[in-house]
Amino acid sequence: MIFILSCANPQPPPGGPPDTSPPLIVETVPVSGSTNFKGDEVVIKFNKYMNRQKVLENLYFSPPIKNRISWSGKKIFIKFLEPRTSELTYTINLGTEYEDYLGNKPESGFSLIFSPGSKIDSGTIAGLLFGEKREGAFIYAYRIDNINPDTLDIRKSKPVYRMQVGKTGKFEIKALAEGIYRIIAVNDVFRNEIYDEGIDFFGAAPEDVYVNYDSIPLINLKLGPIIDKNGPLLFNVESINNRIITATFSEDIDSAYVKPLAFILTDSSGYDTVNISSAYFQHNTAKKIELITERKLQGNKKWQIICPIRDIAIRDIAGNLIVDTANSKLFISKDVYDTTKPKIIGLPFPDSSSKIKLNEDFIFVFNIGIDKSKSELKVKFIDIKDSSDINLSFEYIMDNILKIKPNNQLESDRWYQLSLEIIKLVSKNQQFLLDTTITLNFKTEDLRQYGSISGKIKFKKDLYAGDFYVIAQNIDKKMLFTVRTDKSGAWKLNNIPAGKYNFEVFHDENLNGKYDFGDSFPFRHAEKFKVFELEINVKARWETENVILNFD
Repeated sequence: MIFILSCANPQPPPGGPPDTSPPLIVETVPVSGSTNFKGDEVVIKFNKYMNRQKVLENLYFSPPIKNRISWSGKKIFIKFLEPRTSELTYTINLGTEYEDYLGNKPESGFSLIFSPGSKIDSGTIAGLLFGEKREGAFIYAYRIDNINPDTLDIRKSKPVYRMQVGKTGKFEIKALAEGIYRIIAVNDVFRNEIYDEGIDFFGAAPEDVYVNYDSIPLINLKLGPIIDKNGPLLFNVESINNRIITATFSEDIDSAYVKPLAFILTDSSGYDTVNISSAYFQHNTAKKIELITERKLQGNKKWQIICPIRDIAIRDIAGNLIVDTANSKLFISKDVYDTTKPKIIGLPFPDSSSKIKLNEDFIFVFNIGIDKSKSELKVKFIDIKDSSDINLSFEYIMDNILKIKPNNQLESDRWYQLSLEIIKLVSKNQQFLLDTTITLNFKTEDLRQYGSISGKIKFKKDLYAGDFYVIAQNIDKKMLFTVRTDKSGAWKLNNIPAGKYNFEVFHDENLNGKYDFGDSFPFRHAEKFKVFELEINVKARWETENVILNFD
C-alpha cells in the first residue's frame, strides 16, 4: 500500500471554482546561479500538483547527464548518476508545454543553472521567434568556434543548449560558454533533439552569433514551413473507362509540368505504346491528374503508366523531380465505353458578384481536356454603363482551364458583363458540347474605400546586394501586402484597405522574390529581416507618405 500511494499522482480534493492559474516553481535546491554545488541531487518544488508525465516530457539538461527522477507531492527529485565536471555550467530546463493536473500551462519556460566549480558561464543569447506555429518550438544553439562548422549536420547532431518558446516567441538561453554559436528554430515533432528534415518546421538565424560575458546578443528568427527535398511518388493509377485514366501522386504537382509528354503508356509487355493526348488536374486537387488516350484501350488488359525522368517530367511544387523508383504503376483497363461529355464545372464567381478586383483573371474550368483546334468559343466583354467593348486575351493554362484577362485595368465601382459563348466545344475524347452561353454580370471594387502608403527603407548600400521587400499587414483584416523597393529603398503600396498596418522588411539576397528560411545541410543562413514596432493608420482616399523603415 505504501508503494502504491507513493507512485500515485496526488490531487487536491474537489470543490470550489476551477483553477485556471499557471503553475509556478516556488523553490529549488540548489538556488539557480549557485557555484560549488557538490550535491548529487536537485529538487524542484511547484506551487500545485503537476501532471508528472507532461513535466518529464518537457524536462531536458544542458549538457546532457544521466539521471533518475522521483516525486513526492509537489516536488520532483533529480538524482545524478554520473559525476559532474567542475569546468562546466549545468542547466536544467523546463519547456513551456508542461501542465498541472488541470491542464494549466506555465507562462514561460524555466532554467535552473548551477556549477560544481567556482564560476558560472554567464553568456546569454536572447531574441524573438516569429511564425504562426512558434508556440512550443525550440531554439537550438550549437557552438561552432571549436569545430569545423562545415561538418556540423544538424540532422544528426544534438545541440548542447536548447530552449523552448512560449506564446510570445521570446527566448533567452543562459549559461553559455564564450564562443561562436549557430542558432536554428525547429518544432521537434519527435522530441529527439535533432532536426528531422521533411518533418519538422525549420528556420535558421540570419547569422552566427558571438557570445561573450560583456553583452547579450539579440537575434530574431522565423520558423518556416517544412522543407521538402523529396520528390513525389506515383501512388496509384486507375482506369475510369477505355479512354480516361487517373494518376494519383503523394503530393501536389507543379501545374507547369502536367503535360502529355510527361507520361508514357504501354502494355505490360512494352510492345504496344499508346500516346497521351491530354493531361490535366482533376477539379480541386493537384494530387490527381487525369489522362486521355489518343485511342481506346483494350479492356481487361494490363497496362503501365511511366513518368520518365526528362526535361518535361513530373515535379512537385518545390521543384523536386518524381522519385525514379516510384514513377510507374500497373493497372487493368476497364472495358467501359467512354461517354464523358465536356461541360463547365467552375466559374470565376457567381453572377451579380461585387467587389471584383480591377486586375482579376477570369478562370473557367472544364471537367475534361479540351481540343482547342476543333473548338470554337466567342468571348464578349462590355462596360454596362456605355456598352463599350473591353479588349481582352484568353488562353488555356491547362487543357481543362481557360483564363480570360482584360488587357487594361478595369474601372473602379463599375458594372461589367462577361459572356462566354460556346459555339462548339470538343473534348480530347472527341465528345461535343454545342450552343451554350454563360453570362456573368459583376461590379468591381470601389477604390474610394482604399488608401495608399509610401516611404523608404534605410540601409547601408555597400553591405547588401539584392532586393528589399516591404510587407505591410492590415492588423484588423489580417491581410498582407508586399512590394519590392527600388534601388534607393523607396516603396509604395497603392489601393490597400483602410486600417492600421504593421511592417516588416526582408533582404532578398538570392533574388527569388520570397523570404528564404535557410537550409540544414549544407547549412545556409536565413535571409535577414526586421519587424518594426510601428503602427500606421491608412485612411481611405488618402496617401500616407514618408514612412521610414530603418533596416540597419
